[in-house]
Amino acid sequence: MRNPTLTGRYYYLDALRIIAICAIVLLHVAGSYWYELDVSSFDWHVVNAYDCMTRWGVPVFVMISGALFLDPGRPQPLRKLWGKNILHIVVLILFWGLFYALIYDRPGQLSPESLMGFLEAAIFGPQHLWFLFMLIGLYAIVPLLRCITANEDATRYFLAIGFVLNVALPLATINGMLPLLDRLMGAFMIQLPLGYSFYFVLGHYLASHVFTRRVRIGIYLLGLLGLVAATMASAWFSGIAHAADNVVIAGSCFFMFAATGIFVFVRQLFHKHEPSARDKRLVMTLSSCTLGVYVIHIFVLRLLMQLGMSGILPHALVSIPGMALLTCVLSFGIAYVLKKIPVFGSYFV
Repeated sequence: MRNPTLTGRYYYLDALRIIAICAIVLLHVAGSYWYELDVSSFDWHVVNAYDCMTRWGVPVFVMISGALFLDPGRPQPLRKLWGKNILHIVVLILFWGLFYALIYDRPGQLSPESLMGFLEAAIFGPQHLWFLFMLIGLYAIVPLLRCITANEDATRYFLAIGFVLNVALPLATINGMLPLLDRLMGAFMIQLPLGYSFYFVLGHYLASHVFTRRVRIGIYLLGLLGLVAATMASAWFSGIAHAADNVVIAGSCFFMFAATGIFVFVRQLFHKHEPSARDKRLVMTLSSCTLGVYVIHIFVLRLLMQLGMSGILPHALVSIPGMALLTCVLSFGIAYVLKKIPVFGSYFV
């Protein structure tokens, strides 16, 4: 059943931002050791479980953006889209790319090759900034996606095609299985429903529809099964290769139902339990820091490692979440302070 046009502030989206960024930090802590450990060791299986169980974080972030940017009650004129939203992301990329490059990629000598390497590092930044580039691509096609989501049948059709291309087909052809089917679908050269545009539209759909209790329970169960299956499949493929194999974690097909389940669960929770004014202020404050946490948490994590902290000592089972918690607390604190700086806080975090 479809909701009326969304208006006002949605605190469940703020809560989802906080949950998603914490999952991403935990993912990156675990991922720091994923390739380093022996895949037959207990610690690697713990790392693998944490890694697979948190890979819904980025899809949830994208779904939140879709819920807001595709909301028909919130106009998205091109001037605002490019002059505010996209420009803000570009500024973030340039500033934090340069920040990380100055710390980790300073040229050792003034040669054309080293200077070009530094320039490339400054433009693209560390690996986690890929998310910001992806956001620019999604924001750029918001006017097109809003044409699709303006029509219920077109939205359902887009999601159906997107599900086939992003979930069903990758699962059917994982690790080279059914190569003929993979080649056949590739020959069609379908592009738009691929990747995170699917999650962008899915976020709008989930935010604008009410689901029955039976459907919600089904989504939760599928999400849990997907995470368990991803963890087991990742361990199985890595065991066969005798090395960490990213065939499962490279895509998001295993994690779509988990992302959907998290989104629906938090939305339903806030629907049933109205937060107090104090809780709303806290959620809004933390939510406003999440983008800052995203860009800075890798610096915090690397600093903790340089200071001798480990996510696998003494025991990975408790050390990884412990290190992730410390990284989250420090990153939120830094982001909060930076946001209080006049001008800087408005543009760079």
